[in-house]
Amino acid sequence: MIGLNETAPLSNRLAKFIEAWIKAAASNKRDKGTWMVISGPPGAGKTHSLKAARRFLENHNVDLWHECYWPSPPAILWATWSRIIALERDEWDDWLYDLRRASIVILDDVGSEVDKYKTGEPAERLRVALETCERRWLLMSTNLRPDKWASAFDQRVNSRLQPAVTLDMTGAIDFRPTKKPANQRLQVAAVASIGAAHVPQILPGRDARSGCRSGSLAHRLQRQP
Repeated sequence: MIGLNETAPLSNRLAKFIEAWIKAAASNKRDKGTWMVISGPPGAGKTHSLKAARRFLENHNVDLWHECYWPSPPAILWATWSRIIALERDEWDDWLYDLRRASIVILDDVGSEVDKYKTGEPAERLRVALETCERRWLLMSTNLRPDKWASAFDQRVNSRLQPAVTLDMTGAIDFRPTKKPANQRLQVAAVASIGAAHVPQILPGRDARSGCRSGSLAHRLQRQP
C-alpha cells in the first residue's frame, strides 16, 4: 500500500504505522486515538508515506461511506505546513474554513522552517490548527524529534501533540537519490555540446529559431507560452 523499501528496519516500521493509521481512519475506529505523528530526518520516506495515505483515502472515500464507516464521504485536507505559514491573513482564514470542514487532515513537513517559530505567529497557527483537529483524524510529519517540540514550537503545541501516536525515525537512511558529482555533470554537458555542434541550425522545412519541423509536436510545444 505504501510502496517503501521495507528492508530497512525503520522503513518497515514506518510502513506498518502508516498502514495501521490508514485502516483506522478508513473505518473510523477511534478506540486507539486519531492522531499520528511521524518524525525523522529528510529522505526517510515521511512525505512519500503521507501521500500514499492521502491517495488511498481520496480514492476510496465514497466507498467508505457506502460501507457505512462514515455518515458521508469524508473530506480530506492535505497541506504542506511551510506554505500555510506563508499565507496572508485572509488566505489563512480561508484555509481554516477548509480545515473545519475536513474529517481527515494530513499536514506535511511541520517545523521545516523552525526559525520562523521564534516570531510566535507560526506557533500560534499550529496551535490553532491542532486545536481545530481535536476531533478529527490527523496524520502529521515533522523533521523535529519529539524532545525538540517544546523548544521549537511552544509548550502548548507540545502538550497537544503528546497524546498522538508517534514514530521517531531518528537515524533513518536517506532514500532520496543523490546528485551526480560535479565532474560527471560537466562530462554530460560536454557530450551534449559536442552533439549539438553537428546539428545544422536551419534545415529545409524547419523553424529557424527552434530547429524543429514546422507543425511537429515538438515545434508546437516550443511555441507554447
